[in-house]
Amino acid sequence: EEILERRNSAYDAISSGDEDWRKYFADVLLKRNRCDLLLPFEGNKSLQLALHEILISSNKLTSLIQTTVGDDATLYELSSLISEPGSPRQPVHPDNPYQEHSPLYTVFIALQDITEPMGPTIFLPRTNTASAHAKYNDVSERDAFLESSPSVAALLNAGDASLFDSRTMHCGGANDEQEGSTRVLLYMSFRNPRATEPIGNVGSILPSVKKMTIKELRSKLTAIFQDDEAGDATLTTSGANDEIQLSAEKGDALAQLQLGISYYVGDNGLEV
Repeated sequence: EEILERRNSAYDAISSGDEDWRKYFADVLLKRNRCDLLLPFEGNKSLQLALHEILISSNKLTSLIQTTVGDDATLYELSSLISEPGSPRQPVHPDNPYQEHSPLYTVFIALQDITEPMGPTIFLPRTNTASAHAKYNDVSERDAFLESSPSVAALLNAGDASLFDSRTMHCGGANDEQEGSTRVLLYMSFRNPRATEPIGNVGSILPSVKKMTIKELRSKLTAIFQDDEAGDATLTTSGANDEIQLSAEKGDALAQLQLGISYYVGDNGLEV
């Protein structure tokens, strides 16, 4: 709900004469009923709480990223993908041209259960290779290559995440006009410091979000929640739990995500 409200406010601002849509949105393939809404970090309590749960309280994702690229991977994108019924399927694409080392590792986090009619992300496994990119880049071979490549639809439940190499072919599915519904993904990507070639795309992130490694991001989140005077998002167990519970009951997707993870890991005194 909060992300959708932020999107609607951005639309209203643009309609009222603020012509610089790039203050609110990043570019995205096939914009009809689909947008890439940039998210602020400072002062964004719900986002900070969600990132704390994702990267600190539940350490599985952090462990995967650290194992793959290390603690010095840099936050490169922080945004949300929103598709509404009627949005068409995107063309299959990689986020980056092929290079020896993956330049980015991207995390998509579902903020609601994703069903087939909602147009889940479709991945083509093992297409992060030089040979796969060569076939894709050859127009005479592309159709046959795509038709013969296995694909997987990311039918995620709320709070589930997919982590993928940005060289991997993928696309957003079509959100059915009749049977589909709003699909929202919170996402972030991390820059691989060992990939030194140009990335090939502009990251979806607000200029106000400071460049930081995953280690620095985790330290910042920890400090925010330990410092009662920081004011941005202090984790005091009973009060924070009550507020998160109330927001979740009102339909706040980020609060629902945090509450679900808290129950799962038994954090903040919450147990099933």
